[in-house]
Amino acid sequence: MRELLFEWQDLWTPEYKERSIDYSMLSGGVRKVILFTGCRRVGKTYMMFQVIDHYKKEMKIDRNDIVYINFEDERIERAKTTLTSFLPLLIELYGERDFHLFLDEIHHIPDWSRWVRRIYDRFKNIHIYLSSSSSKLSNKEIPGTMRGRTIGYEVFPLSFIEFLSFHDYDLTDPKHLSEVKKARIFGYLNEYLTYGGFPEVVLEKDIRKKRTIVQDYFKTIIALDICERYNVKNHTLMHNYIKLLLNSPFFSINKIYNTLRSLGIKVGKDTIIRYSQYVEDIYFSYFIPIFSYKIKDRMQYQRKVYFIDNAFISQISTQFSDNKGRLMENLVGLELIKKYGKENIFYWHDRSGNEVDFVIVEGLVVLKLIQVCYDISSKDTKKREIKSLIKCADEIKCSNLIVINKDIKNMEKINDHTIQFVPLYSWLLGIDSL
Repeated sequence: MRELLFEWQDLWTPEYKERSIDYSMLSGGVRKVILFTGCRRVGKTYMMFQVIDHYKKEMKIDRNDIVYINFEDERIERAKTTLTSFLPLLIELYGERDFHLFLDEIHHIPDWSRWVRRIYDRFKNIHIYLSSSSSKLSNKEIPGTMRGRTIGYEVFPLSFIEFLSFHDYDLTDPKHLSEVKKARIFGYLNEYLTYGGFPEVVLEKDIRKKRTIVQDYFKTIIALDICERYNVKNHTLMHNYIKLLLNSPFFSINKIYNTLRSLGIKVGKDTIIRYSQYVEDIYFSYFIPIFSYKIKDRMQYQRKVYFIDNAFISQISTQFSDNKGRLMENLVGLELIKKYGKENIFYWHDRSGNEVDFVIVEGLVVLKLIQVCYDISSKDTKKREIKSLIKCADEIKCSNLIVINKDIKNMEKINDHTIQFVPLYSWLLGIDSL
């Protein structure tokens, strides 16, 4: 450990691309243990490095006050004594300080949570930041001893603005784009829709290597984050279950159960329920319920399913790999989850088959209705989308109606309703931050 600490002071943080971070949540208010959570490979460790540099440069925290340790290092003994001796060693080397401890993959050390709680409770001058693969540590799985002492900072794949930044694209004035710049943005958006926002995938220029990376992520998530973490013995069944999810916009226990049984695969409904919890706990999937003021309806009706990154749909799904509408809806869904939280997002459906993709609520108030349609150039398509929006608006009394589409920006008044048509690129760039 002594050797690792000397290496840290010598090498400091590696090179990285900066991402958008709300530093105020990490440094202000009540002292908490900060958890960097999220799906595998979204960039949690590099987010730590960015926070470290911010603390040093902007907040003028002394370099000796900041310590980063990756507990996956094979030189670290995976024993309780490793953590027990850690703080005394720091004080021996640097004296008593207001330490900021960035502890990566700490779950490898036995009884780590009890140690973190002891340090948090006894030493008010020590600030702790934890990051780990979602299979081992998340704000959903944090041990009971740490409840109430943590704040989860959920890390997602790159936003479109971050995606452009990773490509060194200048977004100085996004509200006044020339036709040339707009064409370039459409090119980038097409890549973003298809290959998503995993940092490593974004930085890889070779298309074949992008696909290989995504497929490797998918296999690792199934093998380590799900099967190993939750002791799932039937890897083939889990693989088939996730493939069915990726090939359907809706999740229904009965539908998946019947499909698997029709293929001669023995499975119980309880197993499907557990599997759905697993994929949500590791941030791979998000299940969105139907909008209803009745809890029974939300539980009874099938849910829409969205995934942490479009790359899994385009590279793993056989049903939607080239479906721009599905990819666009998944991308919008993920952005809404980031902004409003999954618990505030629903979809709407009536008995006549009319559907609205997103109903955004705050408490008991419906804030907005969002319809996602890649191409509304067809009159029939546009008419269908508007019809559903208006029916939903009349039923649940909402006047903020939005259609996010490929490239049309407009506002139309239909009967007593005003509908805003917003291009996807401008919505993602915050030009039309509705």
